Amino acid sequence: KSSLTQRGELIGLRGSTLSSTKTRSSIVRGPAPHGPTRPLNLYLVFILIALAPLFLFGCVNKPRETIEPGGTPPGFKLQDLDGAFHSLDKYQGNVVLLNFWATWCVPCITELPSIQQLYAKFKESGFIVVAVAVDDNKESLIKFKEKYALTFPILLDTDGSVKSAYKITGVPESFVINQAGRFSLISDPQSRDAAVRIVGPRDWSSAESVLQIESLLSQKN
Repeated sequence: KSSLTQRGELIGLRGSTLSSTKTRSSIVRGPAPHGPTRPLNLYLVFILIALAPLFLFGCVNKPRETIEPGGTPPGFKLQDLDGAFHSLDKYQGNVVLLNFWATWCVPCITELPSIQQLYAKFKESGFIVVAVAVDDNKESLIKFKEKYALTFPILLDTDGSVKSAYKITGVPESFVINQAGRFSLISDPQSRDAAVRIVGPRDWSSAESVLQIESLLSQKN
């Protein structure tokens, strides 16, 4: 072949190569598909719809722990002097007097005999006393319980977690929880002021205190 013919063939070959390269380049640089977008989006929607009741009812049904009238008391699980565990949930359906105290607290020593009297009067009617001992040791509590013939459960808050949960700033402090497991307002026999948190000692065997507990026991949860 002549040199012109060979040169023409080379030029044609280079042209076809460049054309092929441009074609491949345009394909590679084009917008790449991201897969089946619509089916994937629908799949995510179905997942969210399926999980919605879980999130919704999980938030709605979980009681909010607040120390106010009708509020849900913070839950706990503590050991008594015999090593048995007690949880607040265990007493659902009963009226509970929750008392925070200590053996070294003089006002507590004054108050506890009246709590024992109230407990003895209503224990067969669905009334429970839960005495949470704070900043105390087991040996002192056992001696104290025997000395004052206390028959209601005394629980050990050894790490102070329950004391913190109820924001206890001193002893004695008490709360009354109704049959529905909610904080109740209790009136002070002296001032007639009603409160959820009862600060300081009280004569729980007084006629006013007895009437208030009787009223709570008569209510249906």
